[in-house]
Amino acid sequence: MSVTLADRDWELDLLFGLGLSAWIVHAGVVLLTAGTFVGLTDGVAFTTAWLAAMLMLSAGLAVLSWKYARRRPTTKRGRNRHALAHSALTACTGLGWGAGALVAAGVDFQVLLLYSLALGGTALGAVSTQHSFPRSCFLSLWTSIPMLAAAHVWHDPSAYGAINGSMVVLYTIVLSSLALRMHRFLRTNVGLTRSLDAKVAELTKVTDELEHARRQASEANLAKSRFLGQASHDLRQPIHAIGLLVANLKELRLGRSEREVLGSIERSVQSLAHLFRSLLDLSLLDVGRTQVRNEPVNLGELLAGLVRQNLELARRSGCELRFVQPRAWVETDPALLTAILQNLLANAFKYASRARVLVGARRNGAGYDIWVCDAGPGIHANDLAHVFQEFYRAETPAVQGQEGVGLGLAIARRVGAALGLEIVIHSAPRRGTRVVVSGLSRIAPPLVAKRRSGHRAHPLSGFTVAVVDDDEDVLAATASLLERWGCKVVSLREAPDEPIGCDAIVCDFDLGRHGSAPAIIHAIRKQENRAVPAVILSGHTQEPRASPEEPAVPRLQKPVQPAELRALLTSFALARGRSTPAR
Repeated sequence: MSVTLADRDWELDLLFGLGLSAWIVHAGVVLLTAGTFVGLTDGVAFTTAWLAAMLMLSAGLAVLSWKYARRRPTTKRGRNRHALAHSALTACTGLGWGAGALVAAGVDFQVLLLYSLALGGTALGAVSTQHSFPRSCFLSLWTSIPMLAAAHVWHDPSAYGAINGSMVVLYTIVLSSLALRMHRFLRTNVGLTRSLDAKVAELTKVTDELEHARRQASEANLAKSRFLGQASHDLRQPIHAIGLLVANLKELRLGRSEREVLGSIERSVQSLAHLFRSLLDLSLLDVGRTQVRNEPVNLGELLAGLVRQNLELARRSGCELRFVQPRAWVETDPALLTAILQNLLANAFKYASRARVLVGARRNGAGYDIWVCDAGPGIHANDLAHVFQEFYRAETPAVQGQEGVGLGLAIARRVGAALGLEIVIHSAPRRGTRVVVSGLSRIAPPLVAKRRSGHRAHPLSGFTVAVVDDDEDVLAATASLLERWGCKVVSLREAPDEPIGCDAIVCDFDLGRHGSAPAIIHAIRKQENRAVPAVILSGHTQEPRASPEEPAVPRLQKPVQPAELRALLTSFALARGRSTPAR
């Protein structure tokens, strides 16, 4: 068997690692054997010499093992010197055991038998401790036990002596075979260990590379999301301004052709705003900054408001929008739930144009499911498995002919996961599509005191609104639109120095060097000496929460839909009317 230098390393490490304790035990066996030998023979001089020699050899091998284990040689020459010294000393030890056997044979069979047992046990010990280094192991066996076989034949030249000698030689052969098997097993084990170490090292390297690539991808993704978050205010501003200007133009008396052009502009702005919102919503989800604010929600009113907001979009798509209003209260985040349903309705109007669309809710155990169904062309099974993937669009004429990048359902599912809701789509070609939003927790209706409200034909007529914005174009467009709604407008770029007598505040969130919306609102309220209702128009994906002592201020994300702003200001005006006693 060829032994390479690398193999010799582990062979010697194991050989000398077991050597110190093994040779100390060997010295004990030598002492016991010598004691028995002295008690049964008159050869005191030989016994003393044999004992001294064997103990010196045992001590020499123990010291050699101790030195190797304490300071392992680092050079090939040093290791070879230790290996040769070990083999030489074990050969001498074997010859010593063989010489003792020949002496024992000249006494009587009882001494020879005891000596044979001692030498046989020592030989077995040599196999167990030296099989990692076959050369020393074989020298230990074949320099001692064959001489024991010869001693048996010399003691009894008859057939019995020959049989005993043959059995001793056979014992040597069996021990040699066992040593070879154990050595082969060790070699295989070492080879497997080294192969495993190499695989582990390779896997560790690949894992490190993958982790490095993952970190780079994560950092790039976060950088993208941070960029969108930081740039969102500046990117939303022009879209917001265009929307306000279009709303202003719609209030004018225009001809038919001008209104058609204005309608095209409005649809293009809405499409751009929808795409922009989708990208920013996705970036907000990526950085994990979506905040859930659960509260009691009248599900029927939420769905009714959603349907009212989408009637015009349904009309443009040629869809017949039907609504079954439930009488149910649930606990959820109304803004996030509305965002989910808005995406589902937008998809229905887009891909099931000129079809019936039904919105409703159904009780399911302790909760409610919301259904959005359409009688459109349906979705193929191959596409159905991928519709929730980001930027996935089916290769069908109905889909490819529509605008969009395939983010609506992906955003809906991720927002639903944040709310603990499950969104499932059931569809088949030419059989329509049914989207089910499940997992809404049903609650008892909260107790609300009923109050009479006076009727006001034009709630915004004469309603004074302070508009605060550092962008002159947006400020002018907002003021012009509010004046067309009948409001009195006080345009500001920073907090006023004196009371202005306003009934409501419309404030941009980020006013640059002029401060932020919470500070401006606080200053105006302080000047007016009352909690003037306010709304913040925000171009950021996420702002810090208000402090607990600060009154809650509703926020509208830019680009703001004029109808949303008008509805909120109307609610402020109606609330003022209810709080003012009739004269």
